[in-house]
Amino acid sequence: MGARRNSDGTATLFLNHELVGTVESQPVVNGRILRGAFVSRYVLAGDGRSVLSGDLAYKSVFQDDTFVGPIATTANTTPAFTRFCSGSLSGREAGFDRPIYFASEESSTGTFSARGPQSVAIFRNNSGVGEAHALSRLGYFPWENALVSARNDSLTVIMSMEDGPATLDNQLYMYVGKKQRGGSVLSRNGLNNGALYAFRSSDLAKN
Repeated sequence: MGARRNSDGTATLFLNHELVGTVESQPVVNGRILRGAFVSRYVLAGDGRSVLSGDLAYKSVFQDDTFVGPIATTANTTPAFTRFCSGSLSGREAGFDRPIYFASEESSTGTFSARGPQSVAIFRNNSGVGEAHALSRLGYFPWENALVSARNDSLTVIMSMEDGPATLDNQLYMYVGKKQRGGSVLSRNGLNNGALYAFRSSDLAKN
């Protein structure tokens, strides 16, 4: 989940639904039948005790900046996401030009891309419509979480780790991108041009 307070005193809450890509669901009464994992967006009362409204967090899906299709439903062929794990929300405090929610695929099978699981950036475009962008530059691996470093410079730094301690080959990663003055939302927020680094242990007996 991720939440932020709005200027009118309400709060916005993003919530992952950790479903595998083959599962069908109908999150909105009398709405479309969705396929796979998705994210909901709720507006809460200021005291957090009641939900004022709720809907899907995005309507269209992209691979990086390339449009793939509308959100995956039983009526279309858009690839479905699978098993969104932990989520995180970052905004101005991270140097972004808008709130961006990160949901990441945890499973290695049945993923949105045949190359493997990805982290997905969810935000509203300049017209106020929600979009979901799978981020290839952040890597293909079974994700546990993506956490953005709070900084106000030209760099975007995101820490991430693989899911599961069952094996000893899980890695800790750091993505470093550079914010651009123009271009797409991904470009302006440094999410489509960076490099991915893996940490190397100096003492395998300890970490």
